Amino acid sequence: FVAHPNCQQQLLTIWYENLSGLREQTIAIKCLVVLVVALGLPFLAMGYWIAPCSRLGKILRSPFMKFVAHAASFIIFLGLLVFNASDRFEGITTLPNITVIDYPKQIFRVKTTQFTWTEMLIMVWVLGMMWSECKELWLEGPREYIVQLWNVLDFGMLSIFIAAFTARFLAFLQATKAQQYVDSHVQESDLSEVTLPPEVQYFTY
Repeated sequence: FVAHPNCQQQLLTIWYENLSGLREQTIAIKCLVVLVVALGLPFLAMGYWIAPCSRLGKILRSPFMKFVAHAASFIIFLGLLVFNASDRFEGITTLPNITVIDYPKQIFRVKTTQFTWTEMLIMVWVLGMMWSECKELWLEGPREYIVQLWNVLDFGMLSIFIAAFTARFLAFLQATKAQQYVDSHVQESDLSEVTLPPEVQYFTY
């Protein structure tokens, strides 16, 4: 039934909704459109958020554009994860992501708990995925949401990200407090020669 030419025609019409001109284009043009959407995704998302009922909003609501945008977003997210993970193998003091300048009295844990720009972008993506899951939960209801195993998998993945970033943020706060103590009470630049309280000394190595 689905393989019937009339059904295929209807499916293609739905797939390229509001993009009838793209349907007759060559594969090269379609690939170029995909590349443009991937590169301009932040601006397209901002435009859709500002004016969802505009012509741009109608185009972005088409199934084809939704698929391209979601695929591009997920590929960028995976790229950020890979880049951030590979960055760690370069060592603590040579991370190209780090933008904070070291100074003699900076304690080790402050250096290692600084958020890099890739981690901040990952957090933005995670917040966006959380918003998407909340919308889906609101529209479908808790019972229908839990029945779908993909939703449970997404919930588990986002929970791990949130737990990791929360623990990292709390560690950074504690290390910052220890750094403030060192800056205000310690005059020597070599912290190994200074006797510090245990709760502060823990963050120096």
